[in-house]
Amino acid sequence: MSREEKRRLPVVGPLEPHGITVAAERGALPSLKNGPREQRVPATAALARAWLVDTAERLAQETPPARPIACAEGCAFCCHLKVIASPVEVLALAAHLRRKLEPAALESLRSRVAAADEELRGKTTEERAAMKTPCPLLEDHRCVGYEARPLHCMGACSLDARACERAFDQPEEDVPVPLWLPQANAADAISAGVSRATAGARLDGTMLELVAGVKIALADADAEDRWRKGEPIFRDAYDAELAAMIAAAVAKA
Repeated sequence: MSREEKRRLPVVGPLEPHGITVAAERGALPSLKNGPREQRVPATAALARAWLVDTAERLAQETPPARPIACAEGCAFCCHLKVIASPVEVLALAAHLRRKLEPAALESLRSRVAAADEELRGKTTEERAAMKTPCPLLEDHRCVGYEARPLHCMGACSLDARACERAFDQPEEDVPVPLWLPQANAADAISAGVSRATAGARLDGTMLELVAGVKIALADADAEDRWRKGEPIFRDAYDAELAAMIAAAVAKA
């Protein structure tokens, strides 16, 4: 399979969230089960990011955004919001940070992540927006883990940077921010597919709150090995708000 073929998510039917999730699950499962063990998580996360780039390009051809995407380097208003990610994304991000950062910088990051987790733990999406606490991976308004950032972050697609700024400055006002939803929905769908594939590989695929998950993954160099052995290392990073939303949706079904 060529590189171009691998980055294309083989969605059957229209590009809608359910089909994207199913395709991502089918594509991620063999990646998590085959190949050198130490490469499976980063390779799967890289595939998922490539799938999102390609899927967003295809969606833009089908349903072009009404205006150009306003997100740009150095614009970090959304980097103060709650982020949900799969364990695969979190572990791949942590591995990337270990490779990229010098020991002193990595230790400084660990301290920032731990402090942010203590401040943010258990807070809802609405509470997090009001707190305006920056993601601990931000340095000078730029993400130190940008190349391996979670799909939820990649899905950010505002059509109005000024609206983002107003929403950040006035969280109590519930300022509407126009988004290009196809990309955001695709990001969430691919992340869900990766989570389902992880469970299919008999690994813990429960969605995590990003800061809490990164804290755990950075604190222990053997975190991925322990996760592979079935240890519930991410239990303290499970997002209660998301779990409640899922439970409510299941109850209504």
